[in-house]
Amino acid sequence: MRVIHQPRVRVDVGIRRSETGQPEGAVHAMLGVAAKDGTWLSDRYRDAVVTPVARSSRGAAIEHLRFVSMHNLAGLPGLDGAGPSLLRDSVALALQVGAQSVDLLLLRVPQGTPELVHQPELLEYFAPVLSGMPGAIVTVPDLLGPHSTLDVARISSPELWSRIRSVCRVLGPVWRDSWQLAMLDAPAANATEALASEGADASLWEWAGSVSSLARHGWRSAAVAAAARRSRADDAVYLSHVGQPMQLDRGRRIRRRRQVRAVSSPSSTRVVCNQVLLSKDGNTAQVQSEHTLRAPVGSWPIPVLRTVQGIHRVIRQAADGYVFRPVTDLNSVGLSITLNLALQPFVQAGVLSGLSGSPIPSVSSKAERDPLAPGLSAEISASVRPWARHIRLRVGIQPGETARVELS
Repeated sequence: MRVIHQPRVRVDVGIRRSETGQPEGAVHAMLGVAAKDGTWLSDRYRDAVVTPVARSSRGAAIEHLRFVSMHNLAGLPGLDGAGPSLLRDSVALALQVGAQSVDLLLLRVPQGTPELVHQPELLEYFAPVLSGMPGAIVTVPDLLGPHSTLDVARISSPELWSRIRSVCRVLGPVWRDSWQLAMLDAPAANATEALASEGADASLWEWAGSVSSLARHGWRSAAVAAAARRSRADDAVYLSHVGQPMQLDRGRRIRRRRQVRAVSSPSSTRVVCNQVLLSKDGNTAQVQSEHTLRAPVGSWPIPVLRTVQGIHRVIRQAADGYVFRPVTDLNSVGLSITLNLALQPFVQAGVLSGLSGSPIPSVSSKAERDPLAPGLSAEISASVRPWARHIRLRVGIQPGETARVELS
């Protein structure tokens, strides 16, 4: 009997870390503007560059860099430059409070200065980059204009509210379509004017506390401090952070006394503005509320909004797997099963259930055989807990097109 020797094959099976470098979970995206001349951050921080920047002598370019706690941040735009900027302190503050990383999107334009970040023609440059960062927390530290550590109380004026409305108007569609939440600093003034921005997935923030603690931290970005807590990689985005302490550094040394207005509690006209309450010594702070500007204002606290954004996102990703499948009853059933599986993490976490006491959401689907617009459709009815917020998601899939998900 002839024996045939077979070649020996060795197969090694293992798990390796993703090489994308993109941290999982929420990402903190910080927007800023700077001039094109001078040293570029992408030259100084080569290891932090996310996407190589296309430079030109004319026009605009965005430097996209990711900073972590190991970086020396001395080269970032700060308050000691010709154009004062909060970017250096804000990146440091976010990392110190607990963010795993901060993505800095620095727009370089001719004669660009930090306070120009609110201009619509400049904001439009950020939209394509933000669209590729689903689920990000977005902050704009220089939104309220030039800063100084000696100017604790920010000047209130209609111009400052117009800056907030400008950012919400231009970038609001990106935040909604990319499941993002913007956290913006609010001027110390009546917040009813900000209601013109309702509908945006954004929230407004200010410091509160004693005279001495405000003197140390009042010049900084309260929105960045609150955002850093929510962009921690080990956090579930649907948890409330009200009352949880955040550790701060010592802030600014008080070299001279200034008359600073102490803030203790929001007035009835400032129901859309959230406060970060500083301790008496200024070493810690706590988030006091979590309102957002999504309409109707007052009905969408941050935990609810972020939960629904997460649900919306996983449903869209699951439905996109069916855009190239035939319109059949079998695929309709498959879509229903796939959507149910996509919702399971939220059901198991206890934040999503069905209506009328049902433990699981209701998912129904069907094949639309209209010759002019064939496709698959599905409807999801659920309750977001513990807020008892009822939601309804309608999913529409037409062959070859991105799935549509509508929330009501």
